[in-house]
Amino acid sequence: LLLEGHLATPYVFNYFGEGQNTENERGIDYYRLPVYSGSVKTAYQYRLSRRLSLSLFGAYSGFDVRPVNDEESILDELPDDLFYSTEATEFFSTGIDLSLRLVDREVNPEKGFDIMGGVNWNKEISSGSANYWHSFGSLSLFVTPNLPVRTTFAFRVGFASNSGDYYFYQSNFLDGLSNLRGYRRTRFAGESVLYMNNEIRFNLLPFRNELIHGTI
Repeated sequence: LLLEGHLATPYVFNYFGEGQNTENERGIDYYRLPVYSGSVKTAYQYRLSRRLSLSLFGAYSGFDVRPVNDEESILDELPDDLFYSTEATEFFSTGIDLSLRLVDREVNPEKGFDIMGGVNWNKEISSGSANYWHSFGSLSLFVTPNLPVRTTFAFRVGFASNSGDYYFYQSNFLDGLSNLRGYRRTRFAGESVLYMNNEIRFNLLPFRNELIHGTI
């Protein structure tokens, strides 16, 4: 049984609008929105095997978007729609997560694969009527062929999707922190996202001293 909590006061959230064709034409402060959020989550994790685990959870969460007074922001140009509401909200969530990890080592694996996925239901319990399903999944594959220079090829494909009524800050995102290198945090927002990453990894320089040792 797991219990965890989260509190952000505030979390600076970049929002450029919905879709993959949104533009970044103004200074970044124009697109930044302070979001105060907190959550409490309890989960029961069942290990089907050493590598395969299943988690059932329930959670409470709250959000409050507080635009900076007297400053222009992207909210000024968004439609007057419930989707773009900045009222404080509270949610109850429940769902299931699945993880299967078969790799040769936990850090910087060279062989194997990693599968993650889940689905959850989110119901607003404050004054609004948001009610939606969220699903996600990803597959990572690591291959190290027999080459003169030890080289690992890493591939990842994944998706996330919402179905139902939710708020703009609960959209799915593509960004440089999680799935699309080279872009700002929460750069692209939408109802659904699909992504694929490819990497070539090789060792440049081993190092060792009295305190730490490793490889770059």
